[in-house]
Amino acid sequence: MKKIELAIKRGLFYLLSAIFKKWFGNMPMIELEQKHIEGCEVLINRDLLLQKLPKNAAVAEIGVENALFSERIMTICKPAHLDLNDWWLDKQTYQTSLSRMEQYSNVTFHKSKSVDYLKSKTDNTLDWVYLDTDHTYPTTKAELEEAHRVIREDGMICGHDYTSVDYSGLKKYGVVEAVNEFCMTYNYKFLYLTHEASRHISFVIQKIKNP
Repeated sequence: MKKIELAIKRGLFYLLSAIFKKWFGNMPMIELEQKHIEGCEVLINRDLLLQKLPKNAAVAEIGVENALFSERIMTICKPAHLDLNDWWLDKQTYQTSLSRMEQYSNVTFHKSKSVDYLKSKTDNTLDWVYLDTDHTYPTTKAELEEAHRVIREDGMICGHDYTSVDYSGLKKYGVVEAVNEFCMTYNYKFLYLTHEASRHISFVIQKIKNP
């Protein structure tokens, strides 16, 4: 009986993998080198990660939804200014975000697609950004490349869902593939990774300094 159950599970896994490949296409499977993880610190959750990030900084959160995490950024990081960018297709969610952040005078809302927002920013103007949008490979790749241009020389690119699959929504993520490829191409390394049991892992990467 156990052998039959195992065979069924394997069959479902291969079927799901085939479906993902058909839906989301092939993505580059790039392994990092040791230099890209040297000194990386693993943290329990996103609150501890925020404690590690620069304070009184120019910050952007891209992919805001109802601004719950935006509130944590304001409370823990106390940024000099926070840009909040989202497409906000749901009007009620947008209003909830506005209401939640109305107490802060140093917050600006930008209602646009993530890459369009980043393209509108001047080079070297943000200290760090946090990416949390659709998690597809093409979008994440484009966001990372624009964020690279927008952050300052010692700036950081942060993001959510450095994982492969959203099982609750039956969706293949491309964040791991996009981030690894970006680190290899642009010579970035991981500073921090979170370790939530839910596997909604956050990451922080930064340009490797030349010796």
